[in-house]
Amino acid sequence: MDLRPTAILARFRGKAVRYLSVSAIGTVITQAQIFLYVRVWGWNGALANLVAVSISTVPGYFLSKYWVWQQQRGHGSTRREALPFWVLNLAGLVLSTIFAAIADHYTSQWWVISLANLAGFGVLWVAKFLILDEYLFKSQPPPPLVEI
Repeated sequence: MDLRPTAILARFRGKAVRYLSVSAIGTVITQAQIFLYVRVWGWNGALANLVAVSISTVPGYFLSKYWVWQQQRGHGSTRREALPFWVLNLAGLVLSTIFAAIADHYTSQWWVISLANLAGFGVLWVAKFLILDEYLFKSQPPPPLVEI
């Protein structure tokens, strides 16, 4: 994997808008849930974050697979892909839940807990893109043409 800034930017060029869109959709879904769970239902920040991220991971996986990386149905194994995708989200979940718990310790303001959630996921955002692009949803080159 080439980690030079120009190589990373070249990767983002083709998928950047879709990846950013999926991230934005996931963020809206997650933040709406955090608002509901903390502000309306009175849950603590860590529990609200845990449930919100767990639920938001499902549409995130399918949008990433079929829209960002434009995988065709039947391409790859959903089980082989879903587990690593969930592990990556679990890393974000753990980090964002720690951040949300710290925020909740100091304030019960839902928006501070939401910012903590965003910070936790923001730390892993670029790394997740590179891992998904290089390993999980890597496009297979077409088979070579055989001349007869």
